[in-house]
Amino acid sequence: ILTAWNGLMIGALGLGGRILQDDRYMEAAGRAADYILASLRQEDGRLLARYRDGEALCKAYAADYAYLIWGLLELYEGGREPRYLQDALELNRDLLELFWDQERGGLFLYGADSEQLLIRPKESYDSVMPSYNAVAALNFLRLGRLAAVPELSEKGRSQLASFAGSIAKNPGAHSFWLQAFMYQQQTDAVPSH
Repeated sequence: ILTAWNGLMIGALGLGGRILQDDRYMEAAGRAADYILASLRQEDGRLLARYRDGEALCKAYAADYAYLIWGLLELYEGGREPRYLQDALELNRDLLELFWDQERGGLFLYGADSEQLLIRPKESYDSVMPSYNAVAALNFLRLGRLAAVPELSEKGRSQLASFAGSIAKNPGAHSFWLQAFMYQQQTDAVPSH
C-alpha cells in the first residue's frame, strides 16, 4: 500500500462522489483515508510511505503528504466528517515543517529528517503523477479558505510565485498548476466579509 497513490485515489473517489452525488465513492474514500491515517503513521504522527505484510516503513516524501492532504480535503468538502479537515491541517503543518525551503520557497522532495544527500531535489513538473508542489499549492489555498487561515492562503500564493518562471518556460509540463492558479483566481474574486 503506497501512501501517495492512495492519496490520489482518495481524492479521485471523494471528488467523484461529490460530483456524482454517490455515497459509495465517498464511503470507499473514507475507509481508505481512515486506514492510511491509522496504519501509515509513526507514534509522533510522521507519515510513512508504504505498508506491506503488516509493516509500515519508509518516511513519506512531500508527494505522499501533498496527495493525502488533497484526498482529505476532497472528503471534507464532500460533506464527510470535520475531522478530515483537522487531519489535513495537521499533515500540512508537518509538510511545511519537514519539506519547506525557507530560502526560496517550494517543497523539497525529501524531508529534513531524512538522510541528507548532496542536494535536496525540488520538482515542479508533472510526470505520470501531478507535481507535488502544484498539489501542495492548491492545498495551501484550499486550507487557507476552508480553515480561515490567511497565512496558508498566502503560502499558496507564494508557492505559485516561486514556480511561475518554470511554469512559463514549459507550461505543458506543469498542467496541474493550472488548477491552483484557477482556484486562486476564483477565491480572490470573491469578496471577503
